Amino acid sequence: MRRKHGLSDTLLISDLIAELEYLLESHGDLPVLTSSDYGDYCHTEQVNTIQSVDVTRPVESGYSHSGYAIGTDGEDEATMEEGETPAGDLFVVLRYT
Repeated sequence: MRRKHGLSDTLLISDLIAELEYLLESHGDLPVLTSSDYGDYCHTEQVNTIQSVDVTRPVESGYSHSGYAIGTDGEDEATMEEGETPAGDLFVVLRYT
């Protein structure tokens, strides 16, 4: 089941695992890549290798097409009062370089 959020309609971990299990059974242990629209006129889809998997809270950003970006380490904590917790949902992020 997909989850609705301000970042778009995105997969849940359970959806991703089900898809990966199906692909593993169908095609074997293949390398995994990410892709994104390069943003040019032809909408070239660029491919990147995954370097790590993290859990993070995206922050609003005017510099991102989605309106969100990955905050720097400790960004949420820097503005919190004692006893408060960071606002916003946690997301799994596949990081690439």
